[in-house]
Amino acid sequence: MSRFMATREVCPLVEREAAQALSEAQLLTAEAITVVLSAKGWVRAAKGHDVIASELSFKPGDEFQGFSRGKSNNNILFFDSAGRAYTLPSHTLPSARGLGEPLTGWLSPPDGALFVGSLFYDEAKHILLATTFGYGFVANEEGLVTKNKAGKGLVSVKNGAQLLPPIEVTNIDEEWVACASNTGNLLIFPVAELPLLAKGKGQKIMQFPTKKLNAGEEYLAGIVVLGQEDHLKVIYDDGRERLMKTAEQEAYVSSRALRGKKLPTKRSPIIKLERVIKN
Repeated sequence: MSRFMATREVCPLVEREAAQALSEAQLLTAEAITVVLSAKGWVRAAKGHDVIASELSFKPGDEFQGFSRGKSNNNILFFDSAGRAYTLPSHTLPSARGLGEPLTGWLSPPDGALFVGSLFYDEAKHILLATTFGYGFVANEEGLVTKNKAGKGLVSVKNGAQLLPPIEVTNIDEEWVACASNTGNLLIFPVAELPLLAKGKGQKIMQFPTKKLNAGEEYLAGIVVLGQEDHLKVIYDDGRERLMKTAEQEAYVSSRALRGKKLPTKRSPIIKLERVIKN
């Protein structure tokens, strides 16, 4: 055999997975964005996470509702007062250079329902869902996604109750729930005392007098999830605020489903609680 004859190489056959088309989201650049929601359900997305969402301009008669920070290649979940969740690709939302567009252009909520909040989707995370009647539960975000324009029913909301803005839970075993009635009762208890459910009514978060609850005189006005060192901000409807540091919060720590303890000062009704992360 000639020494110039080429040597035949044997190439082994290797089984490969079938080729799959990339989704539109996978082809997008993952840019940091802030999605801003107004009280009347108008939405827009601003580039970056340094946007002061509450200082943006809104249509006459409308106002700031809330915001979420995430990436442009992720889906975003919206929640309405009737207890339904909706899913949209965040990169399809209008720019914050304008006033935005109404979510009803993409979604079909029940008559009379208002959009109360939003969160960027993360299958590994949990959220706290609660109603003004003082019931709620923790849900895994993986079960919230839907392509249905009419959304997905999650929370049983009846007799005039409404869903409050959803709250992200980072660590079920280490975080705390702080909840307050409009009349000034405050209760703090471990997140782990709430059930982990896919949907439903949940369990009682805070106790209210039945007659006052049904009459709309007393209800759950605010709820947040706190870390071990976080401060709590109480916001009243006259614009005043009360910042409670960790040591002051300890007096209000108890068990789920109790009445809570009255805040010491008599002020106008509480409208909101906020988490203040300790620097």
